[in-house]
Amino acid sequence: MTGTTDPTATLVTPEVEVWWEQGGKLVDFALGNAYSVTSYLNLIISLTGWNPIEEAQKSLGGDWEGLLKAAKAVENLASFNTAYSDAIDEAMKNIDSSWRGNAATSADSYFSKLTAAIDGQVEPLSLISNTIASFAWEAFGIAQAIQALLLELGDLVIKWVLTQAAVESRIVV
Repeated sequence: MTGTTDPTATLVTPEVEVWWEQGGKLVDFALGNAYSVTSYLNLIISLTGWNPIEEAQKSLGGDWEGLLKAAKAVENLASFNTAYSDAIDEAMKNIDSSWRGNAATSADSYFSKLTAAIDGQVEPLSLISNTIASFAWEAFGIAQAIQALLLELGDLVIKWVLTQAAVESRIVV
């Protein structure tokens, strides 16, 4: 396989988007959660091992990280098909110079059809990968909207409770 990529090198375990692990969470906090009392309460509760906001996000918004991994896995499969087809073409070029006759013609015809079939799968796999990734980003948006809604509702409840407590303390005094 000189000159071609080893097809198996493209079949790697998909990882969640690097941006989320390397700063997306910090940006998410800075843009919306830093001023939310509910966010800090949720952080304290999450120290017990239960994160109610995250649970609601997953229940209502879905597993967007899992969807992104699935999209990447399908993308890797498309890359595998391309590399596999290229490896077959490269191998057939090396055989062409030394192999002649009906067997060589039959093998060439077979492998040409095989690589055409493999190449024919690349575009649909890429389309599937893009569709899954699009769905994953929509699920991420829903999860973020759920988080924002819950934090806003929580902050409004806290504000109402504090207002009621202030009103009650004025009546007693």
